[in-house]
Amino acid sequence: MTDTATLEAPIAAAPVAAPATPVAAPAPAGIAWLPGADADTSGFVETKGWQGAGDAVTSYRNLEKMVGADRAGRTVVLPAAEDSVEWGAVYDKLGRPANADGYKLPVPEGADPGFAKLASAKFHELGITAKQGAALAEWWNAQAGGATSAQQAVEESALAAEQQALAKDWGTGPDAAARRELARRAAVRLGLDEGAIEALEKAQGYSKTMKALAKMGDLLGEHQSAGMDLPGAFGMTPEGARSRRSQLMADKGWRERAMNSSSAEWAEMQKLDRIIASVANG
Repeated sequence: MTDTATLEAPIAAAPVAAPATPVAAPAPAGIAWLPGADADTSGFVETKGWQGAGDAVTSYRNLEKMVGADRAGRTVVLPAAEDSVEWGAVYDKLGRPANADGYKLPVPEGADPGFAKLASAKFHELGITAKQGAALAEWWNAQAGGATSAQQAVEESALAAEQQALAKDWGTGPDAAARRELARRAAVRLGLDEGAIEALEKAQGYSKTMKALAKMGDLLGEHQSAGMDLPGAFGMTPEGARSRRSQLMADKGWRERAMNSSSAEWAEMQKLDRIIASVANG
């Protein structure tokens, strides 16, 4: 017989399974000596190969030595492009003056100051420092001075050779002195200053210039030009004319040229003969 109490008892519901708890993803390994570092920081540290805080501190100290506070204001970043306008700031940082006048280049005595101004402008354009500009100017002045000295030596040597040649033709006695005086007076009468005579000497040589002026002086004397009143042609005495004629005739080449009636040698010989003849006629 079925127990009524048993039939009336409630049927128990089947147990419901509790929802599963989600499993958290495993945390990244990270840096043991740098807890709490994010992924980017951890990757940076791994790339650097730092094994501890000491490595990071050492790296930082080396960086500070290179671009740290002790170099503040003294570092430059080079522009990537050669024609970048940013190079101007680099040149200024390296020591370029604010403008071309800042170079204050020395100008040697007697030199053209305009060249120093042109050089200063070019130095500034190229970004040269004031110290470099001064060194370049000193070097250039030394080179130019050496070249000038060498040129002067060449000119002095050439002048000495010309004077020797003239002394060979004119001699070295009173007759030669009279010829030089005649040449000087001719230059004065022609309005030639020292600069003009030097220009003639550079173009024609000292010997040719003096001979030309002496001949001009003789022509002026023949026309009784004021200031040309030396005795005889070329300012010679008859005795000087004889000596001069003997000297010239001893030169075979001159003697042959004197046989040509249209030559300068012929004309000179005629004048010498007239001076010599003036004794007999006097």
